Parts: sequence; C-alpha cells; structure tokens
Amino acid sequence: PLPPQLSDKTEEQENEDPEPEPDTNVGSSISLAPPPPPPPLPTNLVKMDVTSRHSALKLKQIHWDNVDDVENTIWADQVSLGEIFSKLKKGGILNNVNDMFKIKDNKLKIKKDKKDENKPKKLSFLPRDLAQQFGINLHIFSNYSVDALVSKVLACDSEILRNIPVLEYFNKEDLNNIPRSISIKFDPFSSNYLTGAKPTKSPESLERSDQIYLELCYNLRSYWSVRSKVLLLMMTYEKDYYDLTYKLQKIDDAVRTLKNSTKLRDVLYIIYSIGNYMNKRGVRGIRLSSLTKLVFVKSSNDSNISFLHFIEKIIRFNYPDVYSFLDDLKLVDDISNLSFESLEAECSEFTRKIREAVHEVSKGKLSDPKLLHPQDEILSKIRYKTNKAKTKSGLLDAQFKLTDSDIDKIILFYGENPKDTESKRMFFKNIMDFVAVFKKCARENKEREEMDRIYEERKKLMEQNLRLKRDDSNGSSDDAEDDAVDVLLSQLRGVDSNSMKLRSKRRDSRVLSKVDSKASNNDELLERTHALMSDLQNI
Repeated sequence: PLPPQLSDKTEEQENEDPEPEPDTNVGSSISLAPPPPPPPLPTNLVKMDVTSRHSALKLKQIHWDNVDDVENTIWADQVSLGEIFSKLKKGGILNNVNDMFKIKDNKLKIKKDKKDENKPKKLSFLPRDLAQQFGINLHIFSNYSVDALVSKVLACDSEILRNIPVLEYFNKEDLNNIPRSISIKFDPFSSNYLTGAKPTKSPESLERSDQIYLELCYNLRSYWSVRSKVLLLMMTYEKDYYDLTYKLQKIDDAVRTLKNSTKLRDVLYIIYSIGNYMNKRGVRGIRLSSLTKLVFVKSSNDSNISFLHFIEKIIRFNYPDVYSFLDDLKLVDDISNLSFESLEAECSEFTRKIREAVHEVSKGKLSDPKLLHPQDEILSKIRYKTNKAKTKSGLLDAQFKLTDSDIDKIILFYGENPKDTESKRMFFKNIMDFVAVFKKCARENKEREEMDRIYEERKKLMEQNLRLKRDDSNGSSDDAEDDAVDVLLSQLRGVDSNSMKLRSKRRDSRVLSKVDSKASNNDELLERTHALMSDLQNI
C-alpha cells in the first residue's frame, strides 16, 4: 500500500483528470504508482498549434533568432498564419521543400563503401597510355564482354574486318612486341592452347583492357603479329592497288599526249629556228630544261620584254592553230607534281607485302592450322583473298614495267637521257614549268596590248575634240563677219530698224543654238559673241 500522502495526491489528480495515460517507460521499482499527469501547456503555445506542424521527414534545420513573447506582434495572428500554411500545403510547395532540403541518409553510402572495400580490386599491369588506347580504339565494342570480343576477333567477324582503324590498332608496336617486364606479370594469368595448360591465377581479376591484351596479344604471341599484318593487308590491298594503277594510267595518258602532240613540236621548232638564227653557232637540238631560261634574254628596246614574250606574240598572231598546244598539255599538268621515284617505291612495297603475306599463309606461321588457336578462322577467311591479291600484284608489276618503258621512250624522243636519274625525274616538270612561264608571258603581253589599245583610243578622242573646238571657233567668226556686212548693207539700202532687229535676232538665235550644240562649255567664246553683236546693233 502507498503512503497516505501519495494516495491523497493521486486522488486529487484523478479528480482533475479522470483518464490519465500510463507511462510505459516507468521503472519496475515504482510500477505500482501511476505517473503524474503532464503540466498544462501555456495558452500561447496552444494557439500556435497550426503553425507548429512540421514535416515527417528529416529536413535541414534553420537556426532562428527566437521571439519569446509574441503577444501584440505580427506573429500573434494565428488565423493568417494558418491560412498561409494551408495554401502552402495545398499548392505542393511543402512537398518541394521536402525534396530540396531533406537530409540524405549517409547509411547507404557507408554500406556501399563497405561493400566496395570488401570487393577485391582488379589488377592492371599495362601502362596507363596503353590501357587508355584500348578503351579509345575498342570503345565501339564496349557492350561486348571480353570473351565475346575475343571470339569475334578470332572468328574474323565482319564487324571486326570492316573496322579498319581497329585492324590498324592491332598492328601497333606496343601490341606486337611484349616487354619482358610485362610478360613476367602476365605469365601466371596466361593459358596455352597448344598444351592445354590452365592459368594459375584467374584472368577475371584483371582489368578489361588487361584481359583483352592477355587473350589476344599474349596468349597468341607466337603468331599474333603476323596475323594482324596479313589481316590488315587483305582488307586494304584492293584500295592501294586501284590507287597505284590510277596513277600509272595518268602517266600513260600524259606520255601518249606528248607522243601525239604535233602542236608542241611546232612550238619547239619555232623556238629552235629563231634561236639558231640569233646565235652565231647553231645547235642540232635543245633540251627541255633550257626553255625556261628564255625569259632572261631581254629585248634591246624594252627590258620588260623577253625572248619568250616575243615568241608568244609570234605564235599567237602568226600560228593561231599551234597556240592551242596549251590545251593538249592538261593531262601532263595533272602529273607534274607526281614523283615517279615515289610511285616506283610504292609499287615495290605493295608487291613485297603481298609476296610476304602469301608466303606466311602458304609456308609461314599461318600455314599450319594445328599451330593456330582452335577458334581462329583466319585461314578460311583470307585464303581466297591471298590468291586474288597475288594476281593483282602480278598485274601491277607488269603495268609498272610497261609504263616505265614508255617513259624511257618518250624521254629519248624529246632528246633527253632516260638513263640519267635527274633527267627522268624532271622530265614532266620541265615541260610544265615552260608552260607556266609561257602563260605568264601571254598574260603580260595581253595586258600590255590592252593598255596600248586604250592609249590609242584616248589619243584619237583627244584629237577629235581639238578638231571640233577648232571648227566651232571658225564658225563663230564667220557669223560675226556676216552680221557686220548685213548691218552695213541695211544702212546703205535704208532698211528700217525693225527688220534689221528681226534679222539680228534670227542670227543671234542661230549663233546661240550653234554654240550650245557644239561648245556649250566654252563660256569665253559665248561672251565674245554677245559683245560683238551688241556693238553691231549700236552701229
């Protein structure tokens, strides 16, 4: 039983509050006694019950400067505050507040970090640059797993074969020459497809780029370099073949043009004939390299005119049918910058690569399917292409020999030495340099002729104006003399002044119209005419 003091107190509390709420947090030592009721709230807090509502979520807290006594302040208007709160809630603004200012739970991050820490890190033995190049060049296959990508490469999938940049990347020096330091690190993860040896460490513990490097470059290192070169060559040799044959065909067309161009020969004959006429000792022929030197032989009358300017004018006015030789040499202009030595080196390199590729497939590292990876299908994919490439290589070699023979013949035909490397290299260039200088002289000659034509036209125009002015002055003096004679005759005959004035007006109008039509700008002559007429009228 409780002491009487406690029992009396509890009775009073029961009378005040008949339904007290039990407190479950009370300890077992006083479980028999009911807890005292909470004290009543202050009246100002009860009024603010509407605005004291807060979000169920944990939001970022604002540190207020609190107003303790809100009576007689704007904060005492609980009705307005309640309306504002209702509008904010109905307008969805409070939901936006929950989204923008909620406190993010860091427990998930901590758990995630713990998982990442527990997860083993993948290894990477490749240099950073090489690993990045793998990601850049093989990004198009990033959706494939390592095993799927390796299978595509070994199967010579069309998606791999059509991607020339990837094939070129497989031929990089870093992928074909494996340093010893990297070889030692990859050895525990490697497998031998010939002996069936398994890796002592799991390749899955390596990064993606390291796994691709391991499966292709390291495990297939016995023939990976040869395989990459042959595969790239078989995918690109046709383009190289057509590019080289196109250049050879352009040379053949230029050689044929020079052989059949009678107009060019006539131009050379004209230059040769006039030049031999000028020289004390004639020559039997001239080399093409001497044609551009003709611009240095200047005229004795005008230093701006050279011998080639003179030749151009002679051909243009006296041999108009020969002057079109410039149009015949357009095909030669197309190959003027083409180096035959470089073309010869490219053709030799092409035939050498094809020959080596055919050897690797027939007798080299790619000849025995047993020495290749079981999934590697390169022989079935390129065997037909190697036979076709061998045929193309033979055709290109034959075409080059024919072109070379034709060049020697045309060089000899124009008086050059085909065995001289410099003459052979500069043959087409000498012709086009002469054409360029000839065109420049033609342009300068035409400009000079146009200037002379304009000068002559102006000269004729000035002479014509002087002649007109002279005629006008003569006509005015004649009219003045006629007027003086008429006046004297009228006075002698006794003609009245009215008729005299009328005739004078007619003459005045005739003189004025004549002056206006022929020399309207000659004010001095007009003034002299008026003065003379007034003097005659006075007489």
